[in-house]
Amino acid sequence: MPSRAPPWHSVRENAGHVRARRGLLERVFDLSGKKLIVQVLAESTEETVLQVPRALIVSGLAAALDYGVMAFLIEAGWYWLVATAIGYLLGGVVQYVLCAVWVFPAAPKSATLGFTAFTILSLVGLAVTWATMAVLYDLGHLHYGFANIAALGLGFCWNFLSRKYWLFKSDTPQECAT
Repeated sequence: MPSRAPPWHSVRENAGHVRARRGLLERVFDLSGKKLIVQVLAESTEETVLQVPRALIVSGLAAALDYGVMAFLIEAGWYWLVATAIGYLLGGVVQYVLCAVWVFPAAPKSATLGFTAFTILSLVGLAVTWATMAVLYDLGHLHYGFANIAALGLGFCWNFLSRKYWLFKSDTPQECAT
């Protein structure tokens, strides 16, 4: 009895040639440990499943810088609103650079226009976060910690998807991983 290929394998004919396509699960999980680490951490990729952890790491680093600068400036006597804005902007610069270099392989052709669009998309993400907090905390009387977790999750989703599909959009068509 012939052996069956795993269910994530598919074979199709294309112009008279039979071509085996490896699915997403095989590409991600059927790699040696070293190759997987290199692919996840270093290689340029269009795979969303690899971009999301990178975006989370970048967001965490930017948030740490944002908070650190804000706290330092407030403790140094700066007005909280100015300190918050400076921290947010510096975190945004770091996040843009890391997204352009590491998370998304298709960076905008103009760094100035790219950063401007990145900032606008980030401000929409901030509005999503604020709106979620207003609905869940102010109106819904949910504990601010839980409301903030939901707000950060929705804000991250907006930021990641808007950057991936609008700002850092690849010019090459993507093949489905089936």
